[in-house]
Amino acid sequence: MKAFYKIGTALLALAIFPVLIFAPFVKIIVVSDVASFFSSTPTVLLDKSYSLLDLYKLYTENKSVLQQADFSFASLPDTLMDAVRVPTIVFLSLFALLLICAVLVIFFGLFSKNRRGAMVLSAIGAASAFGMNMSFNDIAKPLLNGSVSITDLLGEKLTEQLSGGMSALGDALMSLFGGGELVEIRLLALSGAYLFALMLFAAVILWSVAFTLMEWDKR
Repeated sequence: MKAFYKIGTALLALAIFPVLIFAPFVKIIVVSDVASFFSSTPTVLLDKSYSLLDLYKLYTENKSVLQQADFSFASLPDTLMDAVRVPTIVFLSLFALLLICAVLVIFFGLFSKNRRGAMVLSAIGAASAFGMNMSFNDIAKPLLNGSVSITDLLGEKLTEQLSGGMSALGDALMSLFGGGELVEIRLLALSGAYLFALMLFAAVILWSVAFTLMEWDKR
């Protein structure tokens, strides 16, 4: 029975890593209000969820384009950096804490006789996942409320690169709007990955409580 608990705890915590890598991590919806001249419904230019693996592939595939456009964190507008610096640090810190908790839960589940450690670490991990969502919402806020436009974010060089046919979004930015005032990010939020991680941490807690109760019943 104890071996069953240990294996189950380790597997639940271990599942957090593929979830974070392969499950939808962030969702973005970009719309064009140019459709408001003809219809009450905006045109959706982009509606997609990306996993961390997808984001990495996008970066590697377009790395040369970004370099040619001199796009980097240093090139981001000061208004955006001032708004997102603190929530970004909080987000990355909580993400790192979540990963550390997952590793420690595996260790405690396999090698510790006391289930309390795995339960406490799982509670911290779940709270980290919840906090990640809140801090990411703060990161997205300047882009959603219009204080920073898409062209401000991408810069003129990268916008011109995108308009060369890389994507429908890039075409719209230049051919329709130039400055991009009529293109807006309607949604930018964490997707299912953080929620699945939270649920897995919660499952470890319930798993531990269930086995503890069964032991009490035997006594």
